[in-house]
Amino acid sequence: MAEVRKAKKGALRMKSLKSKMLLYFLVTLVVIFAAMCLAVTLKVKNVVTNLTEGLTQQVVAARAAEIGKYIQGLENDVKTWAEDTIIRTGDIATIQKYLKSRQSSLRSDFEMMLFADLQGNFYASLGNNGSIADREYFTKIVSEGAESAISNPVQSRATGRMIFVVAHEVKNEDGERIGVVAATILLDTFNDIINDINISDKGSAWVVDSAGLVIAHPSEDIRMQLNLLNADETGYSGLGDIARDMVGKDNASGQGEYIDTKGKQYNAIYTSIPGSPGWSMAYSLSVNEMMETVNSTTLVIIVVVVAAEIIIAVIVSLIATSLLKPIKASTALAKALAEGDLDYPSNVKSNDEVGQLASILD
Repeated sequence: MAEVRKAKKGALRMKSLKSKMLLYFLVTLVVIFAAMCLAVTLKVKNVVTNLTEGLTQQVVAARAAEIGKYIQGLENDVKTWAEDTIIRTGDIATIQKYLKSRQSSLRSDFEMMLFADLQGNFYASLGNNGSIADREYFTKIVSEGAESAISNPVQSRATGRMIFVVAHEVKNEDGERIGVVAATILLDTFNDIINDINISDKGSAWVVDSAGLVIAHPSEDIRMQLNLLNADETGYSGLGDIARDMVGKDNASGQGEYIDTKGKQYNAIYTSIPGSPGWSMAYSLSVNEMMETVNSTTLVIIVVVVAAEIIIAVIVSLIATSLLKPIKASTALAKALAEGDLDYPSNVKSNDEVGQLASILD
């Protein structure tokens, strides 16, 4: 009975030594791999974030430049109208007839074209008339002497639709200002142009005017409803700070994070639209979407690390068993000799130090 207990005790010692070897190796590996995993994840996160933001900034700048060219094209069209000999006559009856004849040939993004005298009385290609004396773009040209002007979005007095106006002064043959010619551009069409800008599945492009009003956005709840300068008051945390850096500035460019009314975090990357009246374009990129690549990469790293640890644990276990087997046999031999059993076989066949020790004892 005593011999059985001793044998079990010896086995426990062997298992204890094997467990210690596994424990030391595995703890060391877990610490090393965890540190490597954390370092790689942080590096991937930094690289992916910087790359995504950098590429988005380039796309936003390129798209803003395209919108700027679109606006410049509108200005060139209106300037051409202002130089038309019929418009320059200032004869209202002739101009009205001319404008009506042009309506059918206008581009699809044009609502209408109009001519206004110096008192603000306008005559439109749709056949209606009225007054634009209180419109900012009109006073900017007639009262302040500007050659041309672009308005922020307004409601058309001819159709009730949302538009923005591109206007240019009209001078007669003697170089005297006699009125203003303008094109009214449908905001719906402009919004469609912005909505076609797609950088990511969960992001959206939008445009804000010089007063902070969002004039183009995929959501009707935001378009012409949300003023960024008051965004924090309506549940958009952090968006007001972004607005103060981008609204009404000619060379604004940057980015900032905000949280929408649903608690989702976004990174807004913005830049000014060249040639516009203080408008800026921005792209809201979902932070969760940006992190999807990082999260998937992290998951792969974790799976690889866990698999590597399991494989290493098996290898260490096999090595430990291989090392402990001759030690166990030598221990049994030493005990037998101590008990006077000189015929006990060593059963150690290795040629290493343990084998040499067993041969001495044998």
